[in-house]
Amino acid sequence: MNYNIKEYSIFPTCVYCISNFLTNQQCLDIIQFARFKTYTSHGALIGEAVSNHGNNDIILNEISKAVSSCENIIEKLNSVLSSYVSKIGYMPVKLTNSWINIQKKGSSLLPHKHPGNSVSGVMYLAVDEASSPLVFSNPNPFISYSSRKGNTDFNAEFSALSPLLGSCVLFPSWLSHSSGKFVNYSEERIALSFNADI
Repeated sequence: MNYNIKEYSIFPTCVYCISNFLTNQQCLDIIQFARFKTYTSHGALIGEAVSNHGNNDIILNEISKAVSSCENIIEKLNSVLSSYVSKIGYMPVKLTNSWINIQKKGSSLLPHKHPGNSVSGVMYLAVDEASSPLVFSNPNPFISYSSRKGNTDFNAEFSALSPLLGSCVLFPSWLSHSSGKFVNYSEERIALSFNADI
């Protein structure tokens, strides 16, 4: 018997991964600038890791003014943010805050979200193959209740993205993210994170 089957992907979540958003030189220039900032411990970071979140929540504004190779970084970011929100059907957004996280070997990132924002993202300034991934958790709280035969896009409890030097990742702020069960093994994992809202 032939059945007429139509498949629907219900409640998909769009994550943008933009390779080569920053050049290697831009990454190095931002890191050199960032070395002179004040950092403190951050609740989402475990182990030897610091952040300037809360100390200076406008780091991208400072970078665009102080780092000559990055004078257009905000315009570039606004362009990809505009493309992203258009794709997912959100209202236009603007940057609300930005900060730098520095993780040493053995550190990890606890699961968290960015409430009060629409879109969140990260740019990778110093990562390698030993760096911990960005792990997104399935927002369905009952997904682990299902009896699974292998992993598919429909039954995965998480999805892990390996960080690429100079890349930028955009995702909805309500999506829980962490380093999952993975620990950072690189000597230094440096990321510039940001939020945007209407």
